[in-house]
Amino acid sequence: MDGAVAGAPPIDVAAERGARRIVYVNPLVPIHNDRGKVCFPLGEGGCGRLRDRGIGWIVDQTLRMFLAAQLPPALVAVQARFPGLVVQSIEPRPDELPMFLHQAMSFDARRELLDYGYACGQRTAPAAPPSPSARLGIVP
Repeated sequence: MDGAVAGAPPIDVAAERGARRIVYVNPLVPIHNDRGKVCFPLGEGGCGRLRDRGIGWIVDQTLRMFLAAQLPPALVAVQARFPGLVVQSIEPRPDELPMFLHQAMSFDARRELLDYGYACGQRTAPAAPPSPSARLGIVP
């Protein structure tokens, strides 16, 4: 389920239906906008700030910040309502630039992000099967 529309994850729906452990995947964390750690590539070369990428990037970061502010209270509330519920969040680090180089709703970027996320997961679970796009026969 997509919690971005409501502003909070619908974890309570799964808990109401008897889930005792929920894995919540949240790709929309705000980027850590620190030029010393993150380089936003500019069209003319070099690194820029988030604002140098334009209003769309600023709006996207605003959405990410709004959602990040909504998540902790939502998790506390659902865990108070359902004692014993275990919720695990999987999120990119705020400095993982490949997760932020595309607009949140970009259809073109989904395969690239899916493979990037899969490669990150392989680092923690090296015996993983082939990537999702490779299983579908999609060649980069």
